[in-house]
Amino acid sequence: MRMTNYDAKTDTFGKRMLVMLTFFGFGLITLYIAQRIGHYLFLVSLYGHARVSSEHLHFVEMIKGRPWVISNGDKISVEGSQASFPYVFGSWFVIILPMYPFIYLFLTRFIPKPKKD
Repeated sequence: MRMTNYDAKTDTFGKRMLVMLTFFGFGLITLYIAQRIGHYLFLVSLYGHARVSSEHLHFVEMIKGRPWVISNGDKISVEGSQASFPYVFGSWFVIILPMYPFIYLFLTRFIPKPKKD
């Protein structure tokens, strides 16, 4: 495909790529944050908030296919570690859903509407 009469002001492809990369980056950053929050909530559901905060419990080792090791020496089996998924997924949606409309509105201001010929 050969582009003729290129005008940088109406370059919607570059702007759409910027929007797509911004959403992808935002999704990854919020997923990382949600993973930290979700695993903390998983520990709270196992041990209770008082014990997690007083003993400063955290995951020491979380290798795929092996039991997860907690800072107090306990191990969570592979089957038990799958129970943390709803906490991570729920945390991610709680973070991303309220932010999505604001980011969408902010970024779509930069994309010009297609001209009708």
